[in-house]
Amino acid sequence: RVGVVGARPDNMEELAVLRSDVAALQQRLREAGLDDSLPSQAAAEEAARPPPAPEASEPEAGAEVEEQKPVDMDAVTHLKDEGNAYFKNKEFKEAVQCYTKAIRMLDEAGRADAKILSNRAATQLAMQKFVAAAFDGQRCIEVDPEWWKGYWYRGQALMKMLINKPPSTAMAERCEQAKFAFQGCLKCPTLPENKRGMVEDALQNCKNTLMSMTAACSPS
Repeated sequence: RVGVVGARPDNMEELAVLRSDVAALQQRLREAGLDDSLPSQAAAEEAARPPPAPEASEPEAGAEVEEQKPVDMDAVTHLKDEGNAYFKNKEFKEAVQCYTKAIRMLDEAGRADAKILSNRAATQLAMQKFVAAAFDGQRCIEVDPEWWKGYWYRGQALMKMLINKPPSTAMAERCEQAKFAFQGCLKCPTLPENKRGMVEDALQNCKNTLMSMTAACSPS
């Protein structure tokens, strides 16, 4: 009657029988030197009880629950428009400041706007800050891979970095990156047809420059 050890008694009489059987079996095992091979009566009863229901987890005291911060989109739009006005007036420093404020507001809320990023890239390009322009172009691509201006300004910035620089492996790599940017631009569904020729010309110029650099960097 060992099998009753794992049963759940429905009333006190069955529980008494269970205890008697367990005690008798334990006595036989002790006489045989096998006392440890059977759980104690208390352990058997504990095993027969159903497990307690799991408790709902609660945040620890002092723990902060992360929440997405709201963003004032009216303020973001105002900063973007203000930056555009500064850009048209060639007040590039002020334009960058406006775009940067808008980008930071969105960053704090875990959001991003590809068009504001491409606007800042264009402004950085106009200020001849080519590394910053290439960075903004790349981030714009990551935010919206279908927005053509991210590729365009990144490619333009990378090509500008080659001006007055002697051929080198590093310059050839930048030219290669510019080629990929212009190729990506041509694949964008947002690229206007009247801009396609401009991008194709830039891509061809990039390929020609890359060929010249590769030839110059090749061992004689």
